[in-house]
Amino acid sequence: MRTRRKWTAVLYYGALIALTLFIPIAIIAGARARGVDIQYGWFAGILAFLILLSYLIFPSILGRRDE
Repeated sequence: MRTRRKWTAVLYYGALIALTLFIPIAIIAGARARGVDIQYGWFAGILAFLILLSYLIFPSILGRRDE
């Protein structure tokens, strides 16, 4: 049971890390493909990255994780 919980946590955090990297890249690529000014895509991508990164970091800083 303990190893199952550990693997669930590993998969959960792995998915969060993958999404943290994928979503900003997708926003930047989508803005570039549509012909929108690239600085808007970069701004949105960086903002999304910071929001998702804070979701990963703040629970560790506060000393609790909601698993």
